[in-house]
Amino acid sequence: MNFSASLVLSPLRAAPGLAWLLLLVVAGCGSPRPYATLADANRAYERGDYPQAYAFAAAISNDAPSLNRFEAAYIAGLSATQLGEEAKAVKHLKRAVGAYDKQIASDAGVMLGLAYARQGRDAEAVQTLITAAPRQGGEAQAKAYFHAADAQQRLGRWASARDYLLLAKSKTGDATLVEAIDQRLAVNGFTLEIGSYADRANAEAAAAKYDAVAREVGIQGTRMVEDPARVGRVRVHVGEFTTFASAASYRDRLGLPEAFVVPITGR
Repeated sequence: MNFSASLVLSPLRAAPGLAWLLLLVVAGCGSPRPYATLADANRAYERGDYPQAYAFAAAISNDAPSLNRFEAAYIAGLSATQLGEEAKAVKHLKRAVGAYDKQIASDAGVMLGLAYARQGRDAEAVQTLITAAPRQGGEAQAKAYFHAADAQQRLGRWASARDYLLLAKSKTGDATLVEAIDQRLAVNGFTLEIGSYADRANAEAAAAKYDAVAREVGIQGTRMVEDPARVGRVRVHVGEFTTFASAASYRDRLGLPEAFVVPITGR
């Protein structure tokens, strides 16, 4: 269950009443060229014009240090996230966590932690989310702890992940999130999923093919499990791993670059 989308926070939610001045820069010809204000960037974001919001906010964020630089960095980070520009999002969100307004710093920290997680930088994701979470309220705080625990599981930090999952559960009244937490509490490892098959004979053939390959590289062989999402289908899994990274590292060794790393329970 992915709650990232519901954690996209509103820009400048905690900085009302600030008067943003028009910034002027000198163009190559020597004439002043106006930049949009932070309010312009905020309005562009709110109407869903993320390229324009990013252009406005990034220009302010990248300018010389100023009072509104951190808030501009936050909007630029949010806009880059919406555009799928992860490197740009991280660049600006890292700047925004230094905001003097602690709520904006916390909001930026949550979004930065999620960006790190999407990049596979789980150790940084954990630290950033845990640091940012205390200033979040209600469901946002619960989801921040949930994502921190999710990253800890990928790192194989099972005991710590359990603590933060239980903390997230204590903070939420969202039945969907509670269900996701309970599912995560049952996870204790990862496996590679070769595929889901409607024809059991095909599943058995795939399992037989990769069972010998798995044992050659020194990992547990294949097994077939009923697909809970699709009645009548069978999933074929290979290997059992403590961390997400160790599971992913075996895909090429097994000749399975398209295999999915999926959580398992009950080892």
